[in-house]
Amino acid sequence: MLKKITHKFLKTDSFEDYIQKPSHFWIKSNFFIKKVFTIFFDEIDKQLKDQIINKKKVMFLKINDPLSCTISPQKGVHSVLILPECYKLLSSFRFSYGLAIIAHEIGHIIKEHGNTLDKSSLQKQIEADLFAADLGHGRELLEVWEEYKDLDEIESRIDYLKSYIRIIEKNGGIHNILAKDT
Repeated sequence: MLKKITHKFLKTDSFEDYIQKPSHFWIKSNFFIKKVFTIFFDEIDKQLKDQIINKKKVMFLKINDPLSCTISPQKGVHSVLILPECYKLLSSFRFSYGLAIIAHEIGHIIKEHGNTLDKSSLQKQIEADLFAADLGHGRELLEVWEEYKDLDEIESRIDYLKSYIRIIEKNGGIHNILAKDT
């Protein structure tokens, strides 16, 4: 999706045109946020405005997840943004919880969630959660999600992950399940 967004960055001098970009929907959809950005762009000179909008093609990406997120490929590179909470986990004795989050984000990349519109956000999140569980990080990820009960649709994700972990453990691990399929 980010790749599609960057291709739509056409030269513009207008802040109104600039916020029409799909990546900036969150700006234009909130009256107060739009007003703050309008004030900012009104206060800066034309040269700086041109740098931001046209030369640097700056995208203001609102990150809703407090831990991390994945950005669709840019010139063949996928990005995972590690946010402060995940960094704290990775640099502590609870590093395995940070690894669980990274495994979840890698799941989004491997499952090519950035390139598909045919799945709901919840379905993509559950698939990435199960991918992390397949890598052996299910229990840690479950504990992380338990701490973030205010996230959108987290209860459904927790339920799916708990059920999946029970199935894995009942069958002696994911490798035993995969071996039965062959």
